[in-house]
Amino acid sequence: MKKFYTSIIMIACLFVSNNLVYGQTNQVIRNQIKTDANITAATILSPEQMKRDIDYFFEVITKVHPDIYAFADKDSIEKCKERYYSICSKPMQAIDFNKCIYQLNNMFDSQTSIYFNFWKSINNENNFFPVPVNTKDGKMYLYDTDKGKYLEILSINGETTTTIYNQLLNQNEVTAYHETRMGPKFPSSLYLYTNIRPPFSVVIDSGKRTETIEYKGINIFNAEKAYEGLYKYPRYGFRIYPEKSIAIIDYNTCSYNLNDSFVRDRLNEIFDDMFQQVSDNNIQHLFLDISRNEGGNSNLNSYLLKHIHRPDTVKLSFSVQNRYDPYSKDEQYELDSMNNWTNFKPLLPRQDGYSKQLYIIQGRRTSFPAMEISEWLGKMDNVTLIGEQTGRATGIYTNNVKFFLPESQIPFWCSHQHWNAIPNGRKDQGIVPDIPVKLNYDKPHYELNDLLQFMEKKQ
Repeated sequence: MKKFYTSIIMIACLFVSNNLVYGQTNQVIRNQIKTDANITAATILSPEQMKRDIDYFFEVITKVHPDIYAFADKDSIEKCKERYYSICSKPMQAIDFNKCIYQLNNMFDSQTSIYFNFWKSINNENNFFPVPVNTKDGKMYLYDTDKGKYLEILSINGETTTTIYNQLLNQNEVTAYHETRMGPKFPSSLYLYTNIRPPFSVVIDSGKRTETIEYKGINIFNAEKAYEGLYKYPRYGFRIYPEKSIAIIDYNTCSYNLNDSFVRDRLNEIFDDMFQQVSDNNIQHLFLDISRNEGGNSNLNSYLLKHIHRPDTVKLSFSVQNRYDPYSKDEQYELDSMNNWTNFKPLLPRQDGYSKQLYIIQGRRTSFPAMEISEWLGKMDNVTLIGEQTGRATGIYTNNVKFFLPESQIPFWCSHQHWNAIPNGRKDQGIVPDIPVKLNYDKPHYELNDLLQFMEKKQ
């Protein structure tokens, strides 16, 4: 067993970082950083103050974002601004202003967003939906703990689920990805995006007939706690079936910082052990499941790539456009060329790679940067992509920078990079599998019978 390197040299050209950059230098934000102003939920903001915040938000987005019109055209943006000027034409409490502008999030990419800044003031309000909800293919399902299954919701307080779904869904990027994230966010999103308040009268389809269930509201802490265990999977897993010459690695997260003690002390050893078993048993069919990996830090992919990637086959590369340098004191908002392709440099020395049959299971929950694995390794001649289109697109806006609205001090983030996994990457389409398979996310992991069925589809 090789010892894990106790020090890792960070590769400067690697653009992805887990750390948010807090805007503090360029002129657009130099005098607009977080202040000591005591803004509470009940603070009354004047129309002039709210207009200044709205103007500042759009000023930053226009200057910093690589393409402000990626998901909404110029006319829609201008109409949106005018609508918010009208809504904010009378004095308003800061919390109500925050709820109002929070809905701007649906106009931009998922990393460009306004934060709801007043959770503490509503923590004890019993205004939140009490039962776990799941969304799939445009429908919404309520989790029945007695029956241990989801039942389709037809309406809540007279509002059809189609109406609610369209209000809550971030219409940008890949729809299936946002569907998977809508469930755990349902209690807060229903509160922030709609006027639906308790008591909740829920009409469900129980299979044989429609039923109406009445629910009281609960506080946000208990509402989120209700989801515990429904969306969590072990971080990493490994199962081997020597008699079938099959093994599977579960790569469910890369959301660690490189300085995390688990990464520093254990991660390299874990993957070394997995691949040692693959080698010792001469495994001919290796599965890598990234279908539940919702992203994190690109550097962590190195722990897999060092064992799988064959350098003689394909290059690991990406293209990045920068619109804004958060570290520079110079005001610079020119968009870089998209022809600037960069080779990914893994942090760890590579082995010979895996030359037997490799199956990568991907799905609508596969986000950036886990999807890099599908994009890069999918080009090797021994790799087959199985499952669903990845949740994140092949061209995404990322590496967000934090700002504060000058009057209300509400934080917001703005993407300042455009990343492409492939030339002319699309903002509305992920990586398409070689073999489409509808995945079952209710399973904690895939067993031998599942893997054999996947292999049959390839034949």
